[in-house]
Amino acid sequence: MSSSYPESKAGSAACARVALGLGLALGGACAGESAVAAEVYVQPRADLQAEVDTNRNFLSTGPKTTSEGYAGDVGALWGIATPLSDTTFRAQVGYVDFPKDHQKAAEGSADLASTYDSQRSDFSITGRFDRSDTYSSELASALFNPVVPTSPTTPETGLVTTNTLRTLGYVEPSYAYKLSPRLRVGVSGLYENTDYSGDFASQYVSFDYKVGRVFVAWAATPLTGIGFSPFVSRDAAKSGGAVTTASGVNLDLDHKWSATFSGKLELTGERDDASQPLLTPPKVRSNNFGAVYTSQWTGQTGSVQLSGGRTFTPSGSGGKYRDDQIQLEYDQKLSARTSATYAVRDVNAEPLVAAQGGAYKYLEAVAGLKWLATRTCYLSAGIKYQRLHYGGVPSAAGNGMAYVGIGYQGLGKRP
Repeated sequence: MSSSYPESKAGSAACARVALGLGLALGGACAGESAVAAEVYVQPRADLQAEVDTNRNFLSTGPKTTSEGYAGDVGALWGIATPLSDTTFRAQVGYVDFPKDHQKAAEGSADLASTYDSQRSDFSITGRFDRSDTYSSELASALFNPVVPTSPTTPETGLVTTNTLRTLGYVEPSYAYKLSPRLRVGVSGLYENTDYSGDFASQYVSFDYKVGRVFVAWAATPLTGIGFSPFVSRDAAKSGGAVTTASGVNLDLDHKWSATFSGKLELTGERDDASQPLLTPPKVRSNNFGAVYTSQWTGQTGSVQLSGGRTFTPSGSGGKYRDDQIQLEYDQKLSARTSATYAVRDVNAEPLVAAQGGAYKYLEAVAGLKWLATRTCYLSAGIKYQRLHYGGVPSAAGNGMAYVGIGYQGLGKRP
């Protein structure tokens, strides 16, 4: 099963519709609260970075080549808060250039998180639009997204190619009706569109992914919640090849241990039916079980985010994958002007149907420092280590990276 370059126009149009949907959702949230006093803030940002990599192309054998490159991006974070709603929207555009590797790309992304809470119902919507080269898109970042920390899928493939772009867009709305102060029922959905274009687009699989679910949520105590949600999903390759349908249930248990520490456990059981005319056999059914734990802690001078477990996700390699991974990030304020970030992520991904794609293992560890020269201007520096073992390659490949940067960040929301 493979993707083809002419399909990228249709896929890009679908992703553009997702991006437009994010903008309309943001505008709707603003308009809906026009009669209520709102706190509005804008935090502009610009960053310029230089880096050096020891093996950016992840060669497992033969001589390795050191690569120097440059990256710059500009963007802003918008926030709108009222007594009933809270909306955050971030958009940025950037450019990366590695002359020795003949790799350069214009990139862009947008993130949305919005909630509305009334006396009888709740509504929320999250979404993302991202267009980036495969070095960024196909290797899962160790850092959590500050707007939408938990992504509904992990479609990364672990396959890095030159002058190839992935365009991804998703939107995830949810509505709940309050039957009582402790019991809610609702519906939610997910639509994700992923498309590849460029020199090596045929090595990836562009796809559409849809999920629909109904749920019941019960507040067992003021600190503990339980949720139950049956769901159905459909993952379809745009090339007209593989289709994977699934049905299953999620059981959620979340608990707030204190004002600064909370956690959530999600159990999943699902039946997946994969079909593709070129497979032997052409249809494969499997029963799969997973669990994910997420946790957040915030202190006076630091914060920790953790996510780990097994999920089942569409992939740009084709078909559906079983992802076992753990992600941990620690942010610490060292002084009034200096802060540090440490993060690690380990991924082990395998296809549910072996003939549909290749397995891969990926590890990323990051350590970075940020120093405020003024209230809005900063200097940054850091190191990163990456280790990738892609299916079919005899041995793993490692890459070490160091960077320095300078940037501007507005003051943002008042405390």
